[in-house]
Amino acid sequence: MIDIILKFPKSTIYFFRFSRQYVNKAVYRHIMCMVLAIILLRGHRTYANVSRLFMESRDKSCISRCFKNSVFPGFLMQQDLCKRLLKESLEIPNANNAAKPNAKRIAYMIIDGTAQKKQGKKMENTIIYKKGYTCDHFFVMGIIYFPDTGVRIPLPRRLYRTKEYCKKHGYKYRTQVKLAEMMIRYANLPDDIEVTVIFDSYFPSEAVINRIRSKGYHFVCSVKGNRVDIDTDKQLKVICQEHILSGQLKNRIQIKVLSKRSQHTSKGSVSAYKYETKTFITYTEKLSISKMGELQIVFSRKEKDDTSDLRYMRYIVTDNLSLSTSDILTIYTYRWQIELYFKELKSYLGLGDYQMLPFQAIVRHVDCVIMTFMYLEHLRICKLKEDPKSKQWRYSRTLQMSYVVQHELRMTTIAYLKRALKNDTFSKLEQKLMEKLPLVA
Repeated sequence: MIDIILKFPKSTIYFFRFSRQYVNKAVYRHIMCMVLAIILLRGHRTYANVSRLFMESRDKSCISRCFKNSVFPGFLMQQDLCKRLLKESLEIPNANNAAKPNAKRIAYMIIDGTAQKKQGKKMENTIIYKKGYTCDHFFVMGIIYFPDTGVRIPLPRRLYRTKEYCKKHGYKYRTQVKLAEMMIRYANLPDDIEVTVIFDSYFPSEAVINRIRSKGYHFVCSVKGNRVDIDTDKQLKVICQEHILSGQLKNRIQIKVLSKRSQHTSKGSVSAYKYETKTFITYTEKLSISKMGELQIVFSRKEKDDTSDLRYMRYIVTDNLSLSTSDILTIYTYRWQIELYFKELKSYLGLGDYQMLPFQAIVRHVDCVIMTFMYLEHLRICKLKEDPKSKQWRYSRTLQMSYVVQHELRMTTIAYLKRALKNDTFSKLEQKLMEKLPLVA
Protein backbone atom coordinates (compact mmCIF):
# COMPACT_ATOMS: atom_id res chain seq x y z
CA MET A 1 0.00 0.00 0.00
CA ILE A 2 1.23 3.48 -0.85
CA ASP A 3 1.33 5.66 2.28
CA ILE A 4 2.02 8.95 0.50
CA ILE A 5 1.09 10.17 -2.98
CA LEU A 6 3.37 12.94 -4.20
CA LYS A 7 1.98 13.41 -7.71
CA PHE A 8 -1.20 12.45 -9.54
CA PRO A 9 -0.60 9.74 -12.18
CA LYS A 10 -0.82 10.78 -15.80
CA SER A 11 -3.78 8.50 -16.54
CA THR A 12 -5.88 10.22 -13.84
CA ILE A 13 -5.05 13.70 -15.12
CA TYR A 14 -5.71 12.60 -18.73
CA PHE A 15 -9.10 11.07 -17.90
CA PHE A 16 -10.43 14.04 -15.92
CA ARG A 17 -8.80 16.78 -18.02
CA PHE A 18 -12.05 17.86 -19.72
CA SER A 19 -13.94 17.88 -16.38
CA ARG A 20 -11.94 20.96 -15.44
CA GLN A 21 -14.52 23.09 -17.32
CA TYR A 22 -17.27 22.21 -14.81
CA VAL A 23 -15.46 22.94 -11.53
CA ASN A 24 -12.79 25.20 -10.10
CA LYS A 25 -9.23 24.07 -9.41
CA ALA A 26 -9.83 23.16 -5.74
CA VAL A 27 -12.86 20.96 -6.43
CA TYR A 28 -11.06 19.42 -9.43
CA ARG A 29 -8.19 18.31 -7.18
CA HIS A 30 -10.59 17.05 -4.51
CA ILE A 31 -12.34 14.84 -7.06
CA MET A 32 -9.08 13.25 -8.19
CA CYS A 33 -8.07 12.81 -4.53
CA MET A 34 -11.31 10.99 -3.75
CA VAL A 35 -11.11 8.80 -6.87
CA LEU A 36 -7.60 7.59 -5.98
CA ALA A 37 -8.51 7.21 -2.31
CA ILE A 38 -11.56 5.07 -3.17
CA ILE A 39 -9.28 2.74 -5.16
CA LEU A 40 -6.48 2.51 -2.58
CA LEU A 41 -8.24 2.72 0.79
CA ARG A 42 -10.49 -0.32 0.69
CA GLY A 43 -12.14 -0.64 4.09
CA HIS A 44 -10.44 2.46 5.53
CA ARG A 45 -12.17 5.33 3.71
CA THR A 46 -12.28 8.24 6.13
CA TYR A 47 -11.54 11.87 5.38
CA ALA A 48 -8.51 11.77 7.68
CA ASN A 49 -7.05 8.78 5.79
CA VAL A 50 -7.76 10.48 2.46
CA SER A 51 -5.83 13.55 3.54
CA ARG A 52 -2.91 11.40 4.75
CA LEU A 53 -2.52 9.92 1.27
CA PHE A 54 -1.64 13.25 -0.31
CA MET A 55 1.28 15.45 0.63
CA GLU A 56 -0.49 18.71 -0.20
CA SER A 57 -3.73 18.03 1.73
CA ARG A 58 -3.06 20.14 4.80
CA ASP A 59 -6.64 20.62 5.93
CA LYS A 60 -8.22 17.27 6.84
CA SER A 61 -11.75 18.65 6.53
CA CYS A 62 -11.33 20.26 3.10
CA ILE A 63 -12.74 17.25 1.22
CA SER A 64 -15.63 16.98 3.66
CA ARG A 65 -16.53 20.62 3.05
CA CYS A 66 -16.21 20.02 -0.69
CA PHE A 67 -18.78 17.23 -0.48
CA LYS A 68 -21.27 19.57 1.17
CA ASN A 69 -20.59 22.32 -1.37
CA SER A 70 -23.53 22.89 -3.72
CA VAL A 71 -21.19 23.57 -6.68
CA PHE A 72 -20.39 19.95 -7.49
CA PRO A 73 -21.78 19.02 -10.94
CA GLY A 74 -21.30 15.28 -10.61
CA PHE A 75 -24.18 14.46 -12.95
CA LEU A 76 -22.81 16.66 -15.75
CA MET A 77 -19.35 15.17 -15.32
CA GLN A 78 -20.79 11.65 -15.58
CA GLN A 79 -22.60 12.57 -18.79
CA ASP A 80 -19.38 13.90 -20.29
CA LEU A 81 -17.30 10.91 -19.16
CA CYS A 82 -19.94 8.45 -20.40
CA LYS A 83 -19.91 10.07 -23.85
CA ARG A 84 -16.12 9.85 -24.01
CA LEU A 85 -16.08 6.20 -22.87
CA LEU A 86 -18.59 5.31 -25.59
CA LYS A 87 -16.38 6.91 -28.20
CA GLU A 88 -13.30 5.07 -26.88
CA SER A 89 -15.08 1.71 -26.72
CA LEU A 90 -16.12 1.95 -30.38
CA GLU A 91 -12.46 2.37 -31.34
CA ILE A 92 -11.68 -1.15 -30.10
CA PRO A 93 -11.45 -3.52 -33.11
CA ASN A 94 -14.41 -5.87 -33.25
CA ALA A 95 -13.23 -9.36 -34.16
CA ASN A 96 -16.82 -10.65 -34.46
CA ASN A 97 -17.64 -8.25 -37.30
CA ALA A 98 -14.40 -8.66 -39.23
CA ALA A 99 -16.21 -10.52 -42.00
CA LYS A 100 -19.03 -7.91 -42.02
CA PRO A 101 -17.38 -4.50 -41.97
CA ASN A 102 -20.70 -2.63 -42.36
CA ALA A 103 -22.47 -4.50 -39.57
CA LYS A 104 -23.68 -2.49 -36.59
CA ARG A 105 -22.06 -2.86 -33.18
CA ILE A 106 -24.35 -4.63 -30.70
CA ALA A 107 -24.81 -3.11 -27.24
CA TYR A 108 -27.17 -3.80 -24.35
CA MET A 109 -28.54 -1.14 -22.05
CA ILE A 110 -29.20 -2.80 -18.69
CA ILE A 111 -31.26 -0.92 -16.10
CA ASP A 112 -31.98 -1.86 -12.50
CA GLY A 113 -32.42 -0.29 -9.09
CA THR A 114 -30.35 -0.88 -5.98
CA ALA A 115 -31.03 -0.10 -2.34
CA GLN A 116 -28.40 0.80 0.21
CA LYS A 117 -29.56 -0.23 3.68
CA LYS A 118 -28.69 2.11 6.52
CA GLN A 119 -29.52 2.05 10.22
CA GLY A 120 -29.44 5.81 10.81
CA LYS A 121 -33.06 6.98 10.89
CA LYS A 122 -32.02 10.65 10.96
CA MET A 123 -30.54 10.46 7.47
CA GLU A 124 -32.38 12.42 4.83
CA ASN A 125 -34.36 10.83 1.99
CA THR A 126 -34.65 7.36 3.53
CA ILE A 127 -37.52 4.92 3.28
CA ILE A 128 -38.30 3.53 6.73
CA TYR A 129 -40.21 0.25 6.70
CA LYS A 130 -43.11 -0.57 8.97
CA LYS A 131 -40.96 -2.65 11.30
CA GLY A 132 -38.62 0.30 11.67
CA TYR A 133 -35.43 -1.76 11.67
CA THR A 134 -33.85 -0.51 8.44
CA CYS A 135 -34.12 2.46 6.13
CA ASP A 136 -33.01 2.51 2.52
CA HIS A 137 -31.58 4.91 -0.04
CA PHE A 138 -32.65 3.94 -3.56
CA PHE A 139 -30.60 4.53 -6.72
CA VAL A 140 -31.61 3.72 -10.30
CA MET A 141 -28.50 2.67 -12.23
CA GLY A 142 -27.74 1.61 -15.77
CA ILE A 143 -24.82 0.34 -17.84
CA ILE A 144 -24.03 -0.06 -21.54
CA TYR A 145 -22.63 -3.55 -22.06
CA PHE A 146 -20.70 -4.60 -25.18
CA PRO A 147 -20.63 -8.43 -25.29
CA ASP A 148 -17.84 -8.63 -27.90
CA THR A 149 -15.29 -6.80 -25.71
CA GLY A 150 -16.85 -7.08 -22.23
CA VAL A 151 -16.78 -3.28 -21.75
CA ARG A 152 -19.29 -1.89 -19.24
CA ILE A 153 -19.97 1.85 -19.35
CA PRO A 154 -22.06 3.31 -16.50
CA LEU A 155 -24.90 5.66 -17.35
CA PRO A 156 -25.39 8.78 -15.18
CA ARG A 157 -27.14 7.82 -11.94
CA ARG A 158 -30.74 8.66 -11.15
CA LEU A 159 -31.60 9.33 -7.52
CA TYR A 160 -34.92 8.34 -6.01
CA ARG A 161 -36.29 11.07 -3.74
CA THR A 162 -39.16 10.40 -1.35
CA LYS A 163 -42.30 12.56 -1.35
CA GLU A 164 -41.35 14.10 2.00
CA TYR A 165 -37.86 15.01 0.78
CA CYS A 166 -39.23 16.49 -2.46
CA LYS A 167 -41.78 18.57 -0.56
CA LYS A 168 -39.14 19.85 1.85
CA HIS A 169 -36.53 20.81 -0.79
CA GLY A 170 -38.80 21.73 -3.72
CA TYR A 171 -38.06 18.79 -6.03
CA LYS A 172 -40.54 17.14 -8.37
CA TYR A 173 -41.44 13.64 -7.21
CA ARG A 174 -40.62 10.85 -9.67
CA THR A 175 -41.09 7.11 -9.27
CA GLN A 176 -38.30 4.65 -9.99
CA VAL A 177 -40.06 3.64 -13.23
CA LYS A 178 -40.14 7.29 -14.31
CA LEU A 179 -36.42 7.59 -13.50
CA ALA A 180 -35.73 4.56 -15.70
CA GLU A 181 -37.71 6.18 -18.53
CA MET A 182 -35.65 9.36 -18.14
CA MET A 183 -32.44 7.35 -18.25
CA ILE A 184 -33.47 5.83 -21.59
CA ARG A 185 -34.65 9.20 -22.93
CA TYR A 186 -31.38 11.02 -22.28
CA ALA A 187 -29.05 8.16 -23.27
CA ASN A 188 -27.49 9.67 -26.39
CA LEU A 189 -25.96 6.61 -28.02
CA PRO A 190 -24.40 6.68 -31.50
CA ASP A 191 -26.63 5.73 -34.42
CA ASP A 192 -24.29 2.96 -35.59
CA ILE A 193 -25.06 0.86 -32.49
CA GLU A 194 -27.88 -1.69 -32.32
CA VAL A 195 -29.27 -1.25 -28.80
CA THR A 196 -31.41 -3.66 -26.80
CA VAL A 197 -32.70 -2.62 -23.37
CA ILE A 198 -32.80 -5.28 -20.63
CA PHE A 199 -34.61 -4.98 -17.30
CA ASP A 200 -36.60 -7.06 -14.83
CA SER A 201 -40.35 -7.27 -14.18
CA TYR A 202 -40.41 -4.06 -12.10
CA PHE A 203 -39.82 -1.63 -14.99
CA PRO A 204 -41.91 -2.68 -18.07
CA SER A 205 -44.47 0.14 -17.89
CA GLU A 206 -46.24 1.70 -20.87
CA ALA A 207 -44.09 4.85 -20.66
CA VAL A 208 -40.84 2.87 -20.66
CA ILE A 209 -41.94 0.70 -23.60
CA ASN A 210 -43.04 3.72 -25.66
CA ARG A 211 -39.77 5.51 -24.94
CA ILE A 212 -37.75 2.49 -26.08
CA ARG A 213 -39.67 2.28 -29.33
CA SER A 214 -39.40 6.03 -29.98
CA LYS A 215 -35.61 5.74 -29.72
CA GLY A 216 -35.55 2.86 -32.22
CA TYR A 217 -34.35 0.32 -29.64
CA HIS A 218 -35.60 -3.17 -28.81
CA PHE A 219 -36.17 -4.63 -25.36
CA VAL A 220 -35.93 -8.00 -23.62
CA CYS A 221 -37.43 -8.21 -20.14
CA SER A 222 -39.34 -10.42 -17.76
CA VAL A 223 -42.96 -9.72 -16.85
CA LYS A 224 -45.29 -10.93 -14.14
CA GLY A 225 -47.84 -13.64 -14.66
CA ASN A 226 -50.82 -11.29 -14.20
CA ARG A 227 -50.24 -9.60 -17.58
CA VAL A 228 -53.27 -10.06 -19.86
CA ASP A 229 -53.38 -11.26 -23.47
CA ILE A 230 -55.64 -8.92 -25.46
CA ASP A 231 -56.98 -11.60 -27.87
CA THR A 232 -57.98 -14.23 -25.30
CA ASP A 233 -58.38 -11.93 -22.27
CA LYS A 234 -56.38 -14.43 -20.19
CA GLN A 235 -53.47 -13.87 -17.86
CA LEU A 236 -50.07 -15.28 -18.78
CA LYS A 237 -50.07 -17.67 -15.84
CA VAL A 238 -53.38 -19.13 -17.03
CA ILE A 239 -52.02 -19.53 -20.57
CA CYS A 240 -48.86 -21.12 -19.15
CA GLN A 241 -50.95 -23.61 -17.14
CA GLU A 242 -52.81 -24.61 -20.30
CA HIS A 243 -49.51 -25.21 -22.11
CA ILE A 244 -48.29 -27.39 -19.24
CA LEU A 245 -51.46 -29.50 -19.23
CA SER A 246 -51.39 -29.92 -23.02
CA GLY A 247 -47.70 -30.95 -22.96
CA GLN A 248 -46.47 -28.06 -25.13
CA LEU A 249 -43.91 -26.85 -22.61
CA LYS A 250 -41.22 -29.36 -23.58
CA ASN A 251 -38.55 -27.66 -25.74
CA ARG A 252 -35.15 -28.29 -24.16
CA ILE A 253 -32.59 -25.49 -24.71
CA GLN A 254 -29.06 -25.20 -23.31
CA ILE A 255 -27.48 -21.80 -22.67
CA LYS A 256 -23.81 -21.20 -21.90
CA VAL A 257 -23.49 -18.48 -19.23
CA LEU A 258 -20.76 -17.05 -17.04
CA SER A 259 -20.54 -18.98 -13.80
CA LYS A 260 -21.18 -17.22 -10.48
CA ARG A 261 -18.43 -19.37 -8.98
CA SER A 262 -15.67 -17.72 -11.02
CA GLN A 263 -12.72 -17.02 -8.77
CA HIS A 264 -9.42 -15.19 -8.94
CA THR A 265 -6.35 -17.33 -9.39
CA SER A 266 -2.65 -16.78 -8.82
CA LYS A 267 -1.45 -19.27 -11.45
CA GLY A 268 -0.14 -16.78 -13.96
CA SER A 269 -3.49 -15.33 -15.12
CA VAL A 270 -5.26 -12.35 -13.59
CA SER A 271 -8.61 -14.07 -13.23
CA ALA A 272 -10.28 -17.38 -13.97
CA TYR A 273 -13.77 -16.98 -15.40
CA LYS A 274 -15.62 -20.24 -15.79
CA TYR A 275 -18.62 -20.90 -17.97
CA GLU A 276 -21.40 -23.31 -17.20
CA THR A 277 -24.28 -24.71 -19.22
CA LYS A 278 -27.83 -24.16 -18.00
CA THR A 279 -30.75 -26.13 -19.38
CA PHE A 280 -34.23 -24.63 -19.72
CA ILE A 281 -37.57 -26.15 -20.66
CA THR A 282 -39.35 -23.61 -22.86
CA TYR A 283 -42.26 -22.84 -25.13
CA THR A 284 -42.38 -19.74 -27.35
CA GLU A 285 -45.35 -18.01 -28.97
CA LYS A 286 -46.46 -14.58 -30.16
CA LEU A 287 -49.12 -12.73 -28.14
CA SER A 288 -50.50 -9.21 -27.90
CA ILE A 289 -50.03 -8.06 -24.32
CA SER A 290 -51.99 -5.19 -22.84
CA LYS A 291 -50.11 -1.83 -23.00
CA MET A 292 -47.09 -3.58 -24.58
CA GLY A 293 -48.27 -4.57 -28.07
CA GLU A 294 -47.36 -7.66 -30.08
CA LEU A 295 -44.52 -9.53 -28.40
CA GLN A 296 -42.69 -12.80 -28.54
CA ILE A 297 -43.06 -14.59 -25.20
CA VAL A 298 -40.87 -17.37 -23.85
CA PHE A 299 -42.38 -19.50 -21.08
CA SER A 300 -39.37 -21.06 -19.40
CA ARG A 301 -38.24 -22.86 -16.30
CA LYS A 302 -35.06 -24.61 -15.25
CA GLU A 303 -34.86 -28.30 -16.03
CA LYS A 304 -34.51 -29.32 -12.40
CA ASP A 305 -37.57 -27.31 -11.23
CA ASP A 306 -41.03 -28.77 -10.71
CA THR A 307 -43.02 -28.93 -13.94
CA SER A 308 -46.46 -28.14 -12.46
CA ASP A 309 -45.43 -25.38 -10.02
CA LEU A 310 -45.98 -21.94 -11.60
CA ARG A 311 -43.73 -20.27 -9.02
CA TYR A 312 -40.70 -21.52 -10.97
CA MET A 313 -41.97 -20.21 -14.31
CA ARG A 314 -40.37 -17.17 -15.94
CA TYR A 315 -42.12 -15.08 -18.60
CA ILE A 316 -39.55 -13.37 -20.85
CA VAL A 317 -40.83 -11.06 -23.58
CA THR A 318 -39.29 -9.10 -26.45
CA ASP A 319 -40.56 -6.90 -29.26
CA ASN A 320 -37.86 -8.22 -31.63
CA LEU A 321 -39.90 -10.91 -33.37
CA SER A 322 -36.92 -12.15 -35.41
CA LEU A 323 -35.02 -13.52 -32.40
CA SER A 324 -34.94 -17.23 -31.68
CA THR A 325 -35.72 -18.71 -28.26
CA SER A 326 -32.05 -19.40 -27.61
CA ASP A 327 -31.13 -15.80 -28.47
CA ILE A 328 -33.81 -14.38 -26.16
CA LEU A 329 -32.64 -16.46 -23.20
CA THR A 330 -28.99 -15.62 -23.91
CA ILE A 331 -29.71 -11.89 -24.06
CA TYR A 332 -31.67 -11.99 -20.81
CA THR A 333 -28.75 -13.67 -19.04
CA TYR A 334 -26.74 -10.49 -19.73
CA ARG A 335 -28.89 -8.80 -17.07
CA TRP A 336 -26.58 -10.41 -14.54
CA GLN A 337 -23.89 -7.92 -15.58
CA ILE A 338 -25.59 -5.11 -13.68
CA GLU A 339 -25.76 -7.28 -10.56
CA LEU A 340 -21.99 -7.75 -10.86
CA TYR A 341 -21.72 -3.98 -11.34
CA PHE A 342 -23.58 -3.38 -8.06
CA LYS A 343 -21.42 -5.94 -6.29
CA GLU A 344 -18.18 -4.30 -7.42
CA LEU A 345 -19.43 -0.82 -6.47
CA LYS A 346 -20.33 -1.99 -2.98
CA SER A 347 -17.51 -4.47 -2.30
CA TYR A 348 -14.48 -2.78 -3.87
CA LEU A 349 -15.39 0.91 -4.31
CA GLY A 350 -17.41 1.50 -1.14
CA LEU A 351 -20.76 2.63 -2.53
CA GLY A 352 -22.34 2.28 0.92
CA ASP A 353 -19.35 3.44 2.98
CA TYR A 354 -20.81 6.77 4.00
CA GLN A 355 -21.93 8.11 7.37
CA MET A 356 -23.24 11.53 6.36
CA LEU A 357 -26.65 12.85 7.35
CA PRO A 358 -27.29 15.36 4.48
CA PHE A 359 -28.45 13.55 1.36
CA GLN A 360 -26.63 16.11 -0.78
CA ALA A 361 -23.30 14.93 0.64
CA ILE A 362 -24.31 11.30 0.01
CA VAL A 363 -24.98 12.16 -3.64
CA ARG A 364 -21.43 13.57 -3.94
CA HIS A 365 -20.05 10.33 -2.55
CA VAL A 366 -22.09 8.24 -5.03
CA ASP A 367 -20.90 10.45 -7.89
CA CYS A 368 -17.25 9.92 -6.95
CA VAL A 369 -17.76 6.14 -6.74
CA ILE A 370 -19.35 5.99 -10.22
CA MET A 371 -16.61 8.20 -11.70
CA THR A 372 -14.03 5.90 -10.12
CA PHE A 373 -15.59 2.93 -11.91
CA MET A 374 -15.52 4.95 -15.15
CA TYR A 375 -11.83 5.70 -14.63
CA LEU A 376 -10.98 2.01 -14.13
CA GLU A 377 -13.03 1.06 -17.19
CA HIS A 378 -11.17 3.71 -19.19
CA LEU A 379 -7.87 2.05 -18.27
CA ARG A 380 -9.23 -1.33 -19.40
CA ILE A 381 -10.40 0.14 -22.72
CA CYS A 382 -6.91 1.57 -23.29
CA LYS A 383 -5.40 -1.87 -22.67
CA LEU A 384 -7.91 -3.49 -25.06
CA LYS A 385 -7.02 -0.99 -27.77
CA GLU A 386 -3.41 -2.13 -27.57
CA ASP A 387 -4.30 -5.85 -27.55
CA PRO A 388 -7.95 -6.54 -28.51
CA LYS A 389 -7.51 -10.33 -28.35
CA SER A 390 -6.11 -10.33 -24.81
CA LYS A 391 -8.32 -12.37 -22.49
CA GLN A 392 -6.52 -10.83 -19.52
CA TRP A 393 -7.95 -7.35 -20.16
CA ARG A 394 -11.27 -8.59 -21.49
CA TYR A 395 -12.09 -10.42 -18.26
CA SER A 396 -10.38 -8.03 -15.84
CA ARG A 397 -12.72 -6.25 -13.47
CA THR A 398 -12.58 -3.60 -10.75
CA LEU A 399 -10.23 -5.40 -8.38
CA GLN A 400 -7.66 -6.24 -11.06
CA MET A 401 -7.70 -2.73 -12.55
CA SER A 402 -7.16 -1.22 -9.09
CA TYR A 403 -3.84 -3.10 -8.99
CA VAL A 404 -2.93 -1.44 -12.31
CA VAL A 405 -3.60 1.99 -10.78
CA GLN A 406 -1.57 1.11 -7.70
CA HIS A 407 1.39 0.09 -9.86
CA GLU A 408 1.19 3.32 -11.86
CA LEU A 409 1.11 5.35 -8.65
CA ARG A 410 4.27 3.64 -7.42
CA MET A 411 6.08 4.33 -10.69
CA THR A 412 4.94 7.98 -10.60
CA THR A 413 6.17 8.39 -7.03
CA ILE A 414 9.54 6.80 -7.81
CA ALA A 415 9.99 9.02 -10.88
CA TYR A 416 9.20 12.10 -8.81
CA LEU A 417 11.75 11.10 -6.16
CA LYS A 418 14.40 10.58 -8.83
CA ARG A 419 13.80 14.05 -10.24
CA ALA A 420 13.87 15.57 -6.76
CA LEU A 421 17.20 13.91 -5.89
CA LYS A 422 18.68 14.88 -9.25
CA ASN A 423 17.84 18.53 -8.71
CA ASP A 424 19.42 18.59 -5.24
CA THR A 425 16.11 19.28 -3.52
CA PHE A 426 16.34 16.41 -1.08
CA SER A 427 16.27 18.80 1.88
CA LYS A 428 12.86 20.13 0.84
CA LEU A 429 11.62 16.59 0.26
CA GLU A 430 12.90 15.54 3.66
CA GLN A 431 11.08 18.47 5.27
CA LYS A 432 7.79 17.45 3.64
CA LEU A 433 8.28 13.84 4.68
CA MET A 434 8.92 14.88 8.28
CA GLU A 435 5.72 16.89 8.27
CA LYS A 436 3.81 13.90 6.95
CA LEU A 437 5.31 11.01 8.94
CA PRO A 438 4.48 10.65 12.66
CA LEU A 439 7.21 11.20 15.23
CA VAL A 440 8.61 8.07 16.91
CA ALA A 441 9.92 8.32 20.47
